Parts: sequence; C-alpha cells; structure tokens
Amino acid sequence: MNTTIARSLVSALALGALGTVSSEAALAIPAAPEGAPVSSARYGVRLREPGGAWKAAPVYAFFQQHEYNRALTTESQFVTFEASGTVEVEVQVTGAAKTPVLRPLRHGLALKQDGATLHFTMSDATRQLCLELNDDPRHPLLLFSNPPETDVPKAGDKRVTYFGPGYHKVKPIERPGYFAWAKGMTIYLAPGAVVESSLSVMQNEGVTIRGRGILFTPHGEGKKAGNVPLTIKESKNVRVEGIVVVSRADQWSVHTVTSRGVTFENFHLLSEIRDGLDIINSQDVIVRDSFIMAHDDALCLKGMWFGKNQPVEHVLAERCIVANMGGGNGIELGFEANAPVFQHSVFRDIDLLYSLPNGEKPDPAWPEGALTCHIHHTQGGVAASVRDVLFDDIRVEELQDDFLIDLQPLGGATNAVVDGVTFRNIRQLGGARRPSRVAGRKDFPVKNVTIENLHILGQTVSNAAAGNVSTNEFVAGVEFKSTREK
Repeated sequence: MNTTIARSLVSALALGALGTVSSEAALAIPAAPEGAPVSSARYGVRLREPGGAWKAAPVYAFFQQHEYNRALTTESQFVTFEASGTVEVEVQVTGAAKTPVLRPLRHGLALKQDGATLHFTMSDATRQLCLELNDDPRHPLLLFSNPPETDVPKAGDKRVTYFGPGYHKVKPIERPGYFAWAKGMTIYLAPGAVVESSLSVMQNEGVTIRGRGILFTPHGEGKKAGNVPLTIKESKNVRVEGIVVVSRADQWSVHTVTSRGVTFENFHLLSEIRDGLDIINSQDVIVRDSFIMAHDDALCLKGMWFGKNQPVEHVLAERCIVANMGGGNGIELGFEANAPVFQHSVFRDIDLLYSLPNGEKPDPAWPEGALTCHIHHTQGGVAASVRDVLFDDIRVEELQDDFLIDLQPLGGATNAVVDGVTFRNIRQLGGARRPSRVAGRKDFPVKNVTIENLHILGQTVSNAAAGNVSTNEFVAGVEFKSTREK
C-alpha cells in the first residue's frame, strides 16, 4: 500500500474510533474537519429537531465562481447531515435575501422569512433541497439530509478501507490493485471525512463505496486537467451510496465504463465545470434518489472509443434531482455514441431544476436542451441506434437552454435508426418558452416517437404546433397523446 495512504488510514482509524456518530441519532451533524473549505460569509445554517436546541451546521464552500466556456460557473455551497423525521432549518443570509425559492418545487414547502433569516422544515420525503435567492441560480445553498446509516463498517476490518472523520489528502488510486481491493471490498467515508483524491474501481467485482463523507478532487495545476474523481471501469456489481463527490477538475466527474450492475443511491455529485454522471458503454445501471449538479451534461449516456463497442442498455434513473448549470444538456443520450445501440432505458420521476445555456447565443454545432438525444460517432462510421427509451414524469423547473426536447443525429452515422422514444408526463414549470425538435437524416431515420401529456408553462400540448415541435422529412410517426392528468 502507498505509504501516504497508509499514514492517512492510521489517522482515519484513530479518528473513527473517537468520532463515530451513533446510527440511532435522529439528527447528527458531523463537524467539518480542519482544512476543509467551510464559510459563513454567505450563509449561516442551524438545524434542530422540533422543539429541540439549535445546532450549527458547517457550510462547505469548495467552489469559486469564474467564467468557463462562455458561461459563469456555479458557486454552490452545501450542508450535509443525518436525520430521521422532521428537521427545522434556519438560514441566516448575508446580503440580499430576496425572492427565496426552495426547489424542487413539487414539495411545496412553506418558507418563512424575517428579514435576512429564513425558516423551513425538511422531512424524510424532502432529503435534497436547493435554496435559490435573488433570482440567482448560480449561488445556491444545497441541503443534503441523509437517513441514519445502518450496518456501519468497522475501522480495522480487513475488508474495509476506512476514512474516519478528518481531512485526508492521498494520491490518486489509478490502477487495479492499488488498495489491494478484493472482491466485496468496501471503501468507507465516515461522516466528517473529506478525502482529497480520486478513486478508481478497475476490473473488480462487488465493491461498495459508501458513507456520509466527501470525496473532493481539486482542479489541476497549471495546464493539467486534474483527475477524474470516480471511475468504475470493467467491473460489475458495484454500489455507490451516501457520499458527496465534489469536482473542480477539468474532467467528466464520474465515469461508469464497460461495467455491469452498478448502482448509485442517495448519491450527491457537484461538478464545477464539466459533466456530472456519464454512463459509458455500460449495462444494468441504476441511479436512484440522487442529486447531480453539473456545468456540462448532467446525467448522460455515452459510447466512447475506449468502450470496447459495448452497448448502453438497461439504465434506470429514478427519483433524482438534476441540474445543468451552463453547458451541455440536462439528461442526454450522446453526444459521443461509439456503441452498437442505446436501448431499454428509463428516466422517470426526475426534477430537472435548471437547464441553463452556455453563453447568450446558441451554437448550431452544439445544441443544448433539457431532454436530448444527440447521436454522433466521434470516430466516424456507424453511430449507435436508439431503441426503447422512456422519459417519464420529468419536471423542468427553469429552462433557458435552446430546446425543451431535442432528438436528432448530429454526424458521422450510417445505417442507424432511432426507433421507439417516448416522452411522457413532461412538465415545463418555468423559464423561457423554447421549441422542441425531432429530426432525422436520410442515413439516420427517426420513427415511433411518442409525446404524451406534455405541459408547457401551464398549457397542455396536444399537437406539434401548440408545443412548437418541429420535424423533418426523415421522421415517421411522431404521435401526440393527451390522456389523464398526472
């Protein structure tokens, strides 16, 4: 084992023995470790159980806003804690506190304001919230309430790589066997742990990455891009649960590559400048009850040249909160599509908080939208066909991008087809009225596209004209349906 990591693990074990939080606590707020970037300059946050004493929560402030690729990045800050039942929240705002909005809007949470102090409650049903102020989506306060952990791994267990409370700066784990991970190994980030590093699960099976800690990857030095925070490659039956991944690197943030049976649950991902979660040439992937905020494509299915020509299939994303903060797309199939097929995949019950543009003027070569299918074989030749994909019960809260729905091949494709894509119960709740597009090519036809129960800014859309949905001559069978109100 790398000596730097070994020293960190010794410290982690000692801290873990002293700082373990009982899994039975109704409200547990881990202290921020020394060296972690916390700030009260913008937000002060206190929490309590109903009728109990207020407890201060550290506000993590990893990001620094700057311009990247024609758009300002998002300087989000967050708190993370464990709770069961109802928790009262107090936010003391420094500066203006106008037009407060708690997202997702579907919760309809009551928010009380007294000057610069805000009060509201969170419950088990509202574990991930985004507080927006002053009509400014780029300086949000995020609140992550985790259920109390059960079956917490033990420090000293040979099957566990244990990071206890504290700040751990370790070298990237870049190759198979770096931690001598065996099948069934667990990597545990305890509450109050910040691990500055990157993790790779390579050619392995049954690995679990879990906890309530934070995995942080800084930007690279000089012209270096920095490291990919989390890579799962050529592996199967991997589970990621509970942790927060924070990336400042000029890299796609989380890769699942040529892997099968990967589950992300109660997972939190914040990417300052690039993609969020990319599912690349992988199968049987579940993303559930998770929060993804990224500056580029937020939740994306891709095929890459290093994907060994494997299909992208049987992907399920459900009950998630997604935010695209300034480039790319909210939920995307493509842009890169070096795969035989994208198929049998479902995105359902998702709150797309923001779909924000990359600059003021649209780029025809890089169309951006909330829900998109942009197929392009980046090495030329035959691009992936798309079959049996469902977008269902998706609420788009703030749309400023080029398109609400955009389905079209973009280049490099021959003898491929889009056949069987359904957009059902899609609601645009706010933002600008944008068009939608379904377009094919002679060598890449599109057929059997269903748009069912589409609602745009309070209007029920029952035909292409009402929804400003354009098609072309290479599209056959776009069907609009209006069934029961959902």
